Amino acid sequence: EDRLRADPGYYSMAHQTFSYISRGEYGPQVARWVERFGTERVLVVQSERLWDDPERTYARVLHFLDLEAHELRIFRPHNQGRYAPMDGRTRAALEARFAPSNEDLFALLGERFAWPKAAGRVAAAAG
Repeated sequence: EDRLRADPGYYSMAHQTFSYISRGEYGPQVARWVERFGTERVLVVQSERLWDDPERTYARVLHFLDLEAHELRIFRPHNQGRYAPMDGRTRAALEARFAPSNEDLFALLGERFAWPKAAGRVAAAAG
């Protein structure tokens, strides 16, 4: 990670593939963006809100970007997969591990995300 920070052109397949914990700590990552660009230029959207209410979330993004309102007729999921429910002990360990970073993120954003409700759902990547 030190080399990645020091050399913007450096790429590490090992980091991309095996850095689940550090890449899952969103608080420090978003803090770096906010430090660089300011809170008024960073929008973080909870993926569950995108899944549950795509129209409103899309409108929020357009408004944030100061783009003209535009209604889409259909919102199709992309990169969608189905996964077995996570073992409760694994979920508890991960929630405990990520709790400090998540609290930093929530404080930075001024809102809390309801990530535990995502257990056992269909996962989709928003791009």
